[in-house]
Amino acid sequence: MNIFFLFFSDKCNSSLDFLFSYDAKKDLQNTKADIIVIGNGNKVIDQYPSKNTILVDKNKVYLITNDDNILMPSVIGWSRNDIIRLCKMLNIDYKINGSGYVVTQSIPPNGKVSGILEVTLQNKE
Repeated sequence: MNIFFLFFSDKCNSSLDFLFSYDAKKDLQNTKADIIVIGNGNKVIDQYPSKNTILVDKNKVYLITNDDNILMPSVIGWSRNDIIRLCKMLNIDYKINGSGYVVTQSIPPNGKVSGILEVTLQNKE
């Protein structure tokens, strides 16, 4: 297991061009983090985790952009904690059925984020 510090996060309100410039992209790739960009805006207005957070391989890094038309990512395979974190960032309610990892989601991928996100989880076999 590799552990990394997330340093770029003080760049909130920065251009996505900066975050995906060579140096920032290289830093993100070195973390082996799963980068989730939500929205098609040109500025990052919120993110998780916050500045100087310790990351472990395959942690999700959420970048929320200044887009008014936020679309739901595919959350298939995500954990309960991933769903809770996403819904808190998007300020939407959620209902989680079962345990394990997401196998169905009520708001389809690329659907407009609104209402309640309901997901069904199942254990991997």
